[in-house]
Amino acid sequence: MQMKNTAVLKVFVVIILVSFLGYFVVRDASSGITGGFVVDNEETSESELLAGEPTPEGSIFNKLLTLGEEGTVLDYTSSLLNNILALRTASNNKQIVEVAGLVSEVDKSVEKLNVAEVNYAWNEVLGCVYENCGDSAYVNLIDQIATKDLKAPTNELLHSLIATYGYWNGKTIVEFSESLSKTDELIKKLKDSNAVAAWESLVECNGACEDFSARLFTVMEAVVVSEN
Repeated sequence: MQMKNTAVLKVFVVIILVSFLGYFVVRDASSGITGGFVVDNEETSESELLAGEPTPEGSIFNKLLTLGEEGTVLDYTSSLLNNILALRTASNNKQIVEVAGLVSEVDKSVEKLNVAEVNYAWNEVLGCVYENCGDSAYVNLIDQIATKDLKAPTNELLHSLIATYGYWNGKTIVEFSESLSKTDELIKKLKDSNAVAAWESLVECNGACEDFSARLFTVMEAVVVSEN
């Protein structure tokens, strides 16, 4: 009876050992390099982005990194902003041939950028470019582009300048003062005499001149040209 119990115990021990071995074999075969944990490969973590891993193909961050085929993101946005400013001038002067060429150039760039807010702002300009667009349409388009890459000093300055311009027309004292001081600091940091002179002319006007918005565009033109 004792020998029979010993045999049963041995069989039981063997079954347990085989079960454990089978578990580890199956786990190792299915885990690969992940050690048995499930990894979601469809999302890229922030640490991977910082480490230089590829960003998701459809992300705005990835688009901004790859926009400039012949240079940096700043080169690309600077060229686009230059064309928009030139388009405003040509449109105001009824130079329809120049308008046609610039519309084509800007449209290609906006399509490449492929950002909803920029597309919407550009469509607003397209609706009036051969007639008489208000300056606000161009201001909005430029700001939408600038805000997509605020790490670029020129874009940061343009966005700050546009914000200050907006506060001038509907002053809230604290916000206006903070915005004015910031823009003045960024202009001086640019160290471009034409941009500084244009800015000082805008400040001197203090929102009361008939050509106030025209002076704003003179500042923007000087700022964009300073980076070329």
